[in-house]
Amino acid sequence: MKKFDFQELVDQNLSGLVWDEAKRRAVLQAVRKEERPVKKLSTTFILIAAIVCLSVTALAAGLVFSSRVDAAKLAEKAMADTYGVTEPMLSTFFSRTVTETADGGATVVYSSFDFLRDVLGEYTVSVKDGAAAALWSHDGESTSGLFDAEAWGKEQLEEMLRTAAERHDLSAFSEKAKAIAAKYGYTLTSAVLPRNQCDPAYIRVLRDLGFTAYRGMEDNWVENKVHVHFPLRVLRLTDTYFPITGYGSYTPKQEDGIWNLRGTQMFRPIFKPLKFMEGLKVHRIKRQMLHAAKNGLTFHLWWHPHNVGVRTAEHMAQLEEIFRYYAELKEKYGMESLNMREAAEK
Repeated sequence: MKKFDFQELVDQNLSGLVWDEAKRRAVLQAVRKEERPVKKLSTTFILIAAIVCLSVTALAAGLVFSSRVDAAKLAEKAMADTYGVTEPMLSTFFSRTVTETADGGATVVYSSFDFLRDVLGEYTVSVKDGAAAALWSHDGESTSGLFDAEAWGKEQLEEMLRTAAERHDLSAFSEKAKAIAAKYGYTLTSAVLPRNQCDPAYIRVLRDLGFTAYRGMEDNWVENKVHVHFPLRVLRLTDTYFPITGYGSYTPKQEDGIWNLRGTQMFRPIFKPLKFMEGLKVHRIKRQMLHAAKNGLTFHLWWHPHNVGVRTAEHMAQLEEIFRYYAELKEKYGMESLNMREAAEK
């Protein structure tokens, strides 16, 4: 059949066909009925996947927490032997972070309250092959003169521990710490206490000393516990990658005349046994940021400087991705980046 014969035949037989919107919808509906439905993941499959992830996390956490406990014990002994700083001093006035190093060892860092950091400094303990060596950021400086000294060591910590136990009062040495900071041009307005744990008595002291904000504990069922056991540690670690506690965004509240700018999510350092899940960690943070931006809420991301001191290039790449995403949220939703002083003033 020639081309023109075929065209003529089609024109003759379909000349009475009228194609309207109703016919178009009818055809599309018929086509959709023929489509094979996409199978959804069953609840059982999702549950099994979650259990597997939790099991892997628990196994990895168990192995690493065990090595971290060993490193922490060696670090505490090194602190006592080198500086006379005991466990009660460390647990009361410092937060501890243990980070694995590339050579199989660990670095244990003891950081004090933000408003006492100038005088108490920071202790770093390197642990390797069962041995530990401690260093202090104030090494070589004089600690004589009790609270008139610009570097506070064992003598000051003993007095601070005694005062805190007897009077539940930080003001005696907090005022001195602020004065020393002011001498070097620093005005202290915000505070972070070890592990974000803040006793109500401390909050009142901070307020009376002129502080406007502090970082409180995350308000969720796996973080707001003072005593943490192994299963809860596993859940905390899991929450880094999966949203088991939700978004964590909030509207700040003023308590006893001082703003509680509680943390939302810690930017945890790369956890070597679960390094393959780092993409999930960043994705979780970005989803939390998006929720806060869309709803006009506060998202408080925090970490310690030494957390990114190991695998620095990888950590900085992750932070750069997070900061770029913040720029998108700023343009689209007007999200703002503020430090704690700025947030309290706003």
